[in-house]
Amino acid sequence: MKKDSKDIKGKGYENIQKWWTTFANSVMKDYTKILKHKDYRGDKIIKHDYDQMALNEPKCRYADIFCIDDTRVILKREFGNIGKDGTEKTDFIHANWITQKRMHQKYILCQGPMENTVEDMWEMLYQENVGALVMLCNAQENGLEKCVTYWPEGQQSYGPYNVKLVNKIETILEESEIREFEITPPNNITRNIFHFQVKHWPDHLAPDDPTYLLRLLKECKRYSNGRVIATHCSAGIGRSGTFVALQYLYVGMREHGVSEPMKLINDIRKQRHGAVQSYIQYAYCLVALGELFAEKGILTRNELHDKVLKNYKIYLKKTFYQIHKRTKRKHTKKPEFMVQDTNIENN
Repeated sequence: MKKDSKDIKGKGYENIQKWWTTFANSVMKDYTKILKHKDYRGDKIIKHDYDQMALNEPKCRYADIFCIDDTRVILKREFGNIGKDGTEKTDFIHANWITQKRMHQKYILCQGPMENTVEDMWEMLYQENVGALVMLCNAQENGLEKCVTYWPEGQQSYGPYNVKLVNKIETILEESEIREFEITPPNNITRNIFHFQVKHWPDHLAPDDPTYLLRLLKECKRYSNGRVIATHCSAGIGRSGTFVALQYLYVGMREHGVSEPMKLINDIRKQRHGAVQSYIQYAYCLVALGELFAEKGILTRNELHDKVLKNYKIYLKKTFYQIHKRTKRKHTKKPEFMVQDTNIENN
């Protein structure tokens, strides 16, 4: 018996068609305002006791970005829990698991390493058998530190972990670099990891090419080969949240029949506080999602599709101008806009 085309295209086929039509015919600036709605913030119900502990607070880059207790990555300290200074290490790292039923790929969202968390980062990568690590920021942006350089150009030890650069890989991904490292702990069981560094994604903004996210995700999956994918920017919620949201929304809408993307963003935020930080990042995620649905044959690349791409380009240009203008005007020593300030483009 021949299967109905709707069955082939997934459970949420009709909902996806309706959503896309609504999104395409909306004013993008207005459509994305839901990102800031009080029903989807959830700050008051988040349990985050561990990031407030005295020994863990110095490991948090931003005071207003919480590490949710229920989904946090717990460091097992398999190769010793005493630091160089003789004090006991805690099991804390500012990182959270992102999972969803029927989403076979597992993700970790984490903040960009600081000087005092580099060893923890390599421990997490080894412990959780991470196959690909995606860095979506530069170490310095607009004169501010977003992340320390936590990898070696040759070979270096970070606590009990010896990390060796074994290969620099050519890539078709524009303004991106791929490195392969070997991580070897005292038991001499080596694991390799591929490090993707993306250099052209500005803080609070988004790339101008909606297909870039798809291509990046494909490459990460190809190199990770079924293992965990971890990603960080500076806070580990904006650019990183947008990266993870693409597949999360795809599975949620196609496999679970969810009709409203923001409900799925809210699910991610219950696992990683504040994920998808700005309106333009949400818009980018939705446009990239449309590209993914089109690639899978669920949506058609037609005039409606072209309309979305055109609207996104206009919205991105206006957003860039507004953020650039405000950044020049705002003389502050704060390392980054606070979370509640990142949505200025729709204010």
